[in-house]
Amino acid sequence: METQRSETINSTVTAEASHYEALRRQHISDFLTRIPGSVKHVKWPVERIREERQQRLRSLINVAKEKSPWHGERLRNVDADSITEADLGKLPVMTKTDLMANFDQIVTDKRLTLEVVNQHVSSLREDRYLLDKYHVVASGGTSGFRGVYVYDWDEWATLTLSFRHAFLPINPLLRRLLSFRPIGKVFVNSKTKKKKAGKEQSRARAVSVYADIASHMSHAVVNSLAYAFVDREYPATLSVREIVEGLNSVQPESLSAYPSILYQLALEARAGRLHIVPKRIASGAEPLLPHIRDVVRDTWGLPVTNFWVTSEGGCLSWSCGKGEGMHLNEDLQVVEVVDENGSPVPPGTRSAKIYLTNLFNYTLPLIRYEITDQVTLRADERCACGSNLRRIDDIQGRLEDMFTYHSGVRVHPVTFSSAFEHYPNVVEYQVSQTEHGVAISILTNGPVALEQLERDVAEYLEKSGLYNPEVSARIVDRLERTPGVAKLKRFVRLTSNRPEMASTPSVMA
Repeated sequence: METQRSETINSTVTAEASHYEALRRQHISDFLTRIPGSVKHVKWPVERIREERQQRLRSLINVAKEKSPWHGERLRNVDADSITEADLGKLPVMTKTDLMANFDQIVTDKRLTLEVVNQHVSSLREDRYLLDKYHVVASGGTSGFRGVYVYDWDEWATLTLSFRHAFLPINPLLRRLLSFRPIGKVFVNSKTKKKKAGKEQSRARAVSVYADIASHMSHAVVNSLAYAFVDREYPATLSVREIVEGLNSVQPESLSAYPSILYQLALEARAGRLHIVPKRIASGAEPLLPHIRDVVRDTWGLPVTNFWVTSEGGCLSWSCGKGEGMHLNEDLQVVEVVDENGSPVPPGTRSAKIYLTNLFNYTLPLIRYEITDQVTLRADERCACGSNLRRIDDIQGRLEDMFTYHSGVRVHPVTFSSAFEHYPNVVEYQVSQTEHGVAISILTNGPVALEQLERDVAEYLEKSGLYNPEVSARIVDRLERTPGVAKLKRFVRLTSNRPEMASTPSVMA
């Protein structure tokens, strides 16, 4: 009986995996056919960009009013057929609190209740479709306040296409070859590394080092449609030693990682422990600070392609390598750069936040959605690359702090967000570094197994190289905020253990 039950379970798992692979292969094929048209948008004239934005905006407002009760009420006096971008400032602002409190009334497919979406996210261990059509990403991100975002089949393809600079060098023949690439796992974790111990790994053309959680944007994109362009992934939660060993083994031509990880790898290369000669380097998901860009460039003699990425809209901007700053994807999103009071700020002035209108997501309409990234618009001079898409400076605000311990171990913030992704009732958190681990304070909207959470976090810390970590978690009524500005500091370091990247300018010279 037990054997029969096991065979039934294995058969079901195999069938589900085969169904998923068939969906993904079709999705990749659809995605690849759209690359040439999307890339052409980069060189569109200003007038064509404006026309596209207006058409998309009106379509978005129409769908939101018709299919979203929440938007239907707040936009009831808006004429979707005549609205222009200039009218956006008259619309109310939308926050993550609004989204999560009214999710079921905002989403336009009524099967996608918050309960269904949260259950899907909590069950994810690898990439998977919801209802054979949707992708869901979750973010506690730099704010620590959990949000979930849903994209349908076409919207997920558009989101992946928003990483435009990644596809600009790809020629049509290579796209056809990529569409026939065998489907298989590319993710390397501690378990697979142990299995391959003593064996030289095959070379990898493209490698990424980001989150190791299936619902995280970087992981979901790479393991679904961008799979054809990435040969191997290493989780940022691995220790630096393990990442260095892996990179030395596969010798990537292209390396993409969090800026904080790139900085560590550059130091490893300077110390003589990392021996790679990449031809392309890219960063995203964190602010690329000037000293990190300089150290990486001076180490490998390459410019860093930077991507500004959000769970709410995909890639909002990217650097071309020909001019300063990053190009906004103006045909896909409207980014309003505003001060603390929501008033527009001029070019050259750093904003307090932005209001994002995602022009391609009709499943979960985000219209004037507040994101607290600090953005500086550049002057309107044309870029040397020939694109008319406006540019911004590299994002400098909201860099998540890394924890450095006396043993020299560094722990990336994704370690904690990865652990929290499987606890949907954790809606906000604060992690304070201690001498031998962390103390975690959480706000919840339901039951949370604290002891299991502590064990999960401890396991992630051990994977990062911290021996026998001490982890404590408690449920609180409120989280402490920074005096004066009242901002919530998500990751609180021990002042005696400040990381080298923030305290050793001589390394950056």
